[in-house]
Amino acid sequence: MTYSTNPTVVWFRRDLRLADNRALTEAVTKHAPILPIYIWGYEGDMTASYETRSVWWLLKSLRSLDHDLKSVGSKLVILKGNPLDVISKLAYQISPRAIYWNKVYEPNRISLDRKISLRLDKLNIEHSSFEGQLLWNPEEIRNLDGGHYKTFTPFWNKANKLPMFGASSQKPNVLPMPSFDHGNLSIDELERNTTSSRNKNLVDYWSPSEDGANQLLGNFISTKLEGYEKSRNIPHMSNSNLSPYIHFGQVSPFTIWSRTISELENIDAQNQFLKQLAWRDFAHYVLIHNPGSINNPIKPQFQRFPWVNDTSGFSSWKLGETGYPIVDAGLRELSETGFMHNRVRMIAASFLTKHLLIHWNKGARHFEDMLVDADLANNIMGWQWVAGTGTDSMPYFRIFNPTLQGKRFDPDGKYVKRWLPELSKIPQVWLHQPWQSPERTLSIAGIKLGKTYPFPIIDHDIARVRALEAYKETQLTNKVSQLI
Repeated sequence: MTYSTNPTVVWFRRDLRLADNRALTEAVTKHAPILPIYIWGYEGDMTASYETRSVWWLLKSLRSLDHDLKSVGSKLVILKGNPLDVISKLAYQISPRAIYWNKVYEPNRISLDRKISLRLDKLNIEHSSFEGQLLWNPEEIRNLDGGHYKTFTPFWNKANKLPMFGASSQKPNVLPMPSFDHGNLSIDELERNTTSSRNKNLVDYWSPSEDGANQLLGNFISTKLEGYEKSRNIPHMSNSNLSPYIHFGQVSPFTIWSRTISELENIDAQNQFLKQLAWRDFAHYVLIHNPGSINNPIKPQFQRFPWVNDTSGFSSWKLGETGYPIVDAGLRELSETGFMHNRVRMIAASFLTKHLLIHWNKGARHFEDMLVDADLANNIMGWQWVAGTGTDSMPYFRIFNPTLQGKRFDPDGKYVKRWLPELSKIPQVWLHQPWQSPERTLSIAGIKLGKTYPFPIIDHDIARVRALEAYKETQLTNKVSQLI
């Protein structure tokens, strides 16, 4: 089947927006009907459980994108399967004039794109992939030796001198669409599989849409960004909360960058925030150059680290029942909202990997399951950074004291008391160490340790000594293995 005017296909992926979408902008220039498609079954949605928070976000986002497309005379077509097979089949079905998509900088996505390009070359179909997921082309960021950077600061210094991907266009006013009747999936059908009770509260916290992203960005710039450097590590003072919108491409990193510069005069505040945005590019850069880091430590000596298989400790950590309030508050926030403040993510990750000696990969998988912003590159780099196993990472022997971290970053207890209401009446002096509180104080606050709130599952001083011994054992083992 062919059309008198062959359509141009736009394959939506991590770019679920109409504005500043390079693939869509290029398709518009062809002056032909445009078929917008999303391929269900590869972008992490088929292999993952329907109950994951990121799949919940994805489906809400697809519905929103479909709504936006309908407002300009089009609609989203959802197809199912491996993109290589789907696009090959589509090429025979509709003889497209061209197929365009935006790049996703993850190892298996890069490999997939190459295979699709080769297939379309053989079919003699015009095709192109465009930038838009990152600020800079990671392949252009090289050190003086032509290699890649292993730490953020030189990466930032080099990248900041390179041209970044600029905005492509505003939203199109009209998108003519061809007829298409080749078995596309219904969003209603897909959403019926995501009725997990643990996702029911997410709609109270999030509005997964392009409009929602831009409203959140505008509010952040106008009301919070000025004091960003002072507040970004204080958990109860929410930061931008843009990460899930960026991950799913409902706002582009360049839009965030350009609006920050144009709408905020404070240069220092600009730089502090934009540097954090650049860390996202660095995470993808590290993953591209270390594709094995998804499952293995970047520092090879940690292959021999004596991780512990502590199922009870892992369960207590996931439930937010470790007995350390700042850790538990973070895991409770995650359970309720699908999000965790970045500072608390570091504290919780440190507790799992260094207090409990549980493999960072287990924590990464839990975050991948529970976070609405479950971004592969950011998640893996974050966990390896805290565990001391990654590039530019925190030294393994730096072990966060969760009590001191709580006192420092939640000094008035607003964060802990929000997510641990059972501790809301305890005096502030004891909030981050309730096991040290006098029995009478606990009684007045309505707290019965071991019943209403747990005792610490491990003593900090004991955990620290054990972690350092494990680190020394790893170092010694590696020295011995080098001699053999």
